Amino acid sequence: MKSLETRRTTNLLTAYTARTYRPTSLSVLMLVIICLLSMLLCYCWSQYVYKDPSQHRAANSKMESTNGDKAILSSSNGRMEYNVKERSSSVVTQQAQPTWNITSCYSYHGKKRLKSQRELQEMGCERKLPKVLIIGVKKCGTITLSLFLDLHPEIQTRIELDFNPNVEDWLKQMPMSTSDQISIVDFPGYIDDPKLLQYMVSNIIHDLKLIVILRDPVKRAISDYVHVSEKITWLRKTGNLKELAIYRSSKRSSQNITAHQGYEMLGNFEETITDNHGNLNTSHLFIRKGIYIEYIKNLFENVDRNRVLIIDGDAFMKNPLLALKKVEKFLRLSDFFTDEHFYFSSKKGFFCANVTGREDTKCMTPNKGRSHPTVPQHLLQQMSDFFTPYSLKLQEYLNQTLTFSYHESGK
Repeated sequence: MKSLETRRTTNLLTAYTARTYRPTSLSVLMLVIICLLSMLLCYCWSQYVYKDPSQHRAANSKMESTNGDKAILSSSNGRMEYNVKERSSSVVTQQAQPTWNITSCYSYHGKKRLKSQRELQEMGCERKLPKVLIIGVKKCGTITLSLFLDLHPEIQTRIELDFNPNVEDWLKQMPMSTSDQISIVDFPGYIDDPKLLQYMVSNIIHDLKLIVILRDPVKRAISDYVHVSEKITWLRKTGNLKELAIYRSSKRSSQNITAHQGYEMLGNFEETITDNHGNLNTSHLFIRKGIYIEYIKNLFENVDRNRVLIIDGDAFMKNPLLALKKVEKFLRLSDFFTDEHFYFSSKKGFFCANVTGREDTKCMTPNKGRSHPTVPQHLLQQMSDFFTPYSLKLQEYLNQTLTFSYHESGK
């Protein structure tokens, strides 16, 4: 009896439930719409995730594609993500993404400025001894190379900083950098003292690497002359004559020689580098600095050759990307620079940087806006004839093609 009563109760509840929750046509329609919307959202998301990097642009970031299988997202907020995707002909698969997030210790709005002390502490910024020195040669593009390298998110550079035997004081002059960055110091005078470099490698920075940039020695000599001339003019104008040495010329008794840091200046460029008979004064520093083979041999006698990268300065001015890619490889940095980061300015006559969020670095300035003197053709040829044998020896010694070995300036 009790079993019959239970079955009746169960049947009544089942019938009631079926009547109460019977789906209406409206509820079925709503369910269909929800399913369609879900499918649409899934499709849109898949398109976003697997979209080709060359087409994907964010408002404040730029996707750079390299070698067909790498993409680097450089964002204006200073954070960088490095994503790797493997592609096949029919399927696109996304591998685990090795990422490197770089948070800069500096802000770059108009001018490079150090962030607040609180931000520096939060990011773990500190001053570190350099891993790399750009050591010269003077007037070959060391500063421009430093400025362009500073655009790399894993580099912080310090321009024209001489070595200080008090390492603690030297360290205080280094740029702030994060744990993901290395410091690079540029000072062209380092190449003049290979013994110092040997000491630094042996006693201070054991994994130190060196970069040397060289250019056409004829152009270098003229640029150096303009630089020293302006320096002397400025010292005279400010009344700071302690750095100058003024004495009577031995070859032209009616004129005085003004010397600055070993550079003797006598009249114009031609008068300065020639003797009384119009022959090239090959002992003058403007000329001696261009005999690169002597500097490089002395360097390799004191420092392991594998620590040194030689950059062709003339090739760098014509195509900065190739030189910067060599530096990336030499220093084992992440693949960052692309041709989109640089453009040639027909107005200025040289390359300019175009890196998102780094408007502080503009264009390379080979002459820093200085006007160069008009040099007679015969003197250019004389200088070219003198330098060419040394440049060819250097090319053979390095087993490296150097564009200035052919001396277009002397033609």
